[in-house]
Amino acid sequence: MLIVATIGRIRRESLVKGKGIREIARDLGLSRNTVRKVLRSGAYVPVLARKPGALRNGAPFKDWALPGSLGRIQAKLASSADGVRQMVDILAAVLTDGLAAVEAACAEALHNGVHSSDVVLNILSRRREPPSPISILTPTALTLRHAPVADCGRYAACGERSMERHESWRSWAR
Repeated sequence: MLIVATIGRIRRESLVKGKGIREIARDLGLSRNTVRKVLRSGAYVPVLARKPGALRNGAPFKDWALPGSLGRIQAKLASSADGVRQMVDILAAVLTDGLAAVEAACAEALHNGVHSSDVVLNILSRRREPPSPISILTPTALTLRHAPVADCGRYAACGERSMERHESWRSWAR
């Protein structure tokens, strides 16, 4: 059974150090098929979005021990009817938010006693930093010549005139 540390090491050896499948398999004492399966596993997540049954039956995920809170969420979701689909949604978030962020969100959801994918994805969206607003420079042609003045008496007078018109219309309609 592969653990997350081994999976991470395989990916680092391939992506960072540029080692080939044979060299990684020889260094770690794993079969080339196992190394190949780990390196291709990132490509399976989009497929899972279309075919969630692959997670239940899925060869790429059979031997994986998901990290702590992800594994606990998967175990809890296994009992629900749409648990596989929810787990696929959580795994798809790993591509955008990263494994550490998704695992932390799963841990928070479990701490609160909830194990729904909606809750985990909500926690992830709350933790993302909002994009910084774009500053817009106002053209000089659009600057105000006279600063606005708050005059509540003017607005009260407008209301009185409108009431006078309303009363005059009411008397005409009779």
